[in-house]
Amino acid sequence: MLPGVVLLLALSAIPTGGQTYEVKAELQAGLASHFIRLQARDLPFQKEPDLPAHVLARFILPVADDSRIIGLLADADANALFVDLNADGDLTNDPNSIFTAERPRSPSGPMHIVDLPIPIGQVLGTDPNLIYRFEGWFYVALQNRGHGILLLKSAYIAGVPIKGLPFVLSFIDTNLDGQIDLADKVRITGPSVGGQLSNQGELPIPKQLYIAGSTLELDLDRFPLIELRPAELPTGRLILDANEATLALLFSERERRIAWLDPSEGPFELPAGAYRCLGLAINGPHRPVWASDCSRISVKILQAGQATLSFGAPSITMSR
Repeated sequence: MLPGVVLLLALSAIPTGGQTYEVKAELQAGLASHFIRLQARDLPFQKEPDLPAHVLARFILPVADDSRIIGLLADADANALFVDLNADGDLTNDPNSIFTAERPRSPSGPMHIVDLPIPIGQVLGTDPNLIYRFEGWFYVALQNRGHGILLLKSAYIAGVPIKGLPFVLSFIDTNLDGQIDLADKVRITGPSVGGQLSNQGELPIPKQLYIAGSTLELDLDRFPLIELRPAELPTGRLILDANEATLALLFSERERRIAWLDPSEGPFELPAGAYRCLGLAINGPHRPVWASDCSRISVKILQAGQATLSFGAPSITMSR
C-alpha cells in the first residue's frame, strides 16, 4: 500500500444472526501514484533561502515522467516548509510558497503541514486550476542535521449502512507506522438533524461499537480487510436527559467500546459497563454545535439495571 493514499471501503448492510462479513479496500479514483512519490535529497537546490545553521531536510516531487522537479525544503528551526511551486530550482522566487507547520508535541516529533497545495497543472503547463492538496496528511520527521524522513498519514474510509442509516468510519494512521491498529484513531460520521455529523477530533479505535441500536465487534487483525460481527452482550437500560442534544458519544475504557447515541432513539439497551462522555452535539441556529469538554461526565450501566445520564445545560463550542 502506497503511503498517503486514501482508500474507499465499500460495505454491505449489517447482517443478522451473528454472521461475520469482510470489507475489502479499493483505491479511490482520482489519485495518481506520482503525486506521492516524494523522495529525500541530500544536495542543496540551485537557489535556497539563506538559513545559516538551521536544521534542514530536502525532498523532491518528480512530475511529468520525472521531467520536472518540485523541490521542498523543511526548516526545523523556523518550523516552515519552502516549496518550489514553479519547479525552476529556485526556492526563493515563488509567491505564497512558505508553509508554516504546527509545532511538534515533543522536540523530536514530526513537523505537521496542515494544508499543502501543489499547483500540478501550473507546473505541467496545463490547467492552472489543477491543484493537488495533501490536506493534513503531510509530516516531516527530522533525524539529524541535514537529514529527514518524509511521512504521509494514511486514511481508510468505510461507508457502512447500518439499519438503512449511512455511517462512515475513517481510520487514521495517527502514529505514522503504515498500519491501522488499536494505536490509531477513527472519525465517525453519521446522520443527524440537518445532515451528516462527524465527531469532533479523532476517537480511539474501538474493539466494540454500539451504533443505531446494534453492538458490533470490530476486528482489524487483517486490515485493510475489516470484520464486523454482531455481538450479544449483557445489557442495561440507559435514559439520556440531554437538553436538545442531537448526538452523545460515550466510551468504555475497560471494554474499549464507543457508543454513538442519538437521543431521539432512546432509551437505549446498552452493553453493561462504565462509560465516560467523549462528546455532546446540540442543536445550533444553523447546524449542530459541540459542547465543551464533557469528559468528567460518566455513568455506570449494570446488567438488567437502569441508569439516567443528565448533561444539564452544556456550554458549547462551534463544531468543525
